Amino acid sequence: SHDGYTLEKWSVGSTKGITLREFDNYNYGISNKTKHSYNYGLYVDMDDNIYLSDMIYHYVLKFSPEQNSATIVAGIMNGNGSGLHQLNEPGQIYVDNFGNIYIADSLNHRIQKWTPGAKQGITVAGGNGQGSQPNQLNTPQGV
Repeated sequence: SHDGYTLEKWSVGSTKGITLREFDNYNYGISNKTKHSYNYGLYVDMDDNIYLSDMIYHYVLKFSPEQNSATIVAGIMNGNGSGLHQLNEPGQIYVDNFGNIYIADSLNHRIQKWTPGAKQGITVAGGNGQGSQPNQLNTPQGV
């Protein structure tokens, strides 16, 4: 019995998916987690690395196929805020061919780019408060 969920990869025309990972929806190997996650964004790269954004803990996790636990690759544990090292309810994510992670930082009204190994992000869109002006975003959910 598995208490959580399973991520499967399905190819076009296939009749069965390939299990990439089973999740317990609780700690992912990250210490000090005390409550369930709310994973919003999901991205799987060409190497089958899995990226999940977590709106409760305000970070992005990376699961490598060869590792049993996750690594925080953007944001900090329980560290929601508006600093460049922080996220506030991260939404959808995208990872480019260079490993840069683009994150819809929803409640900071910005899109953040995190380069591999970075300790803080770079604002690439928005970041000037919530609004409808050309330099503003309004609670972005996707990238």
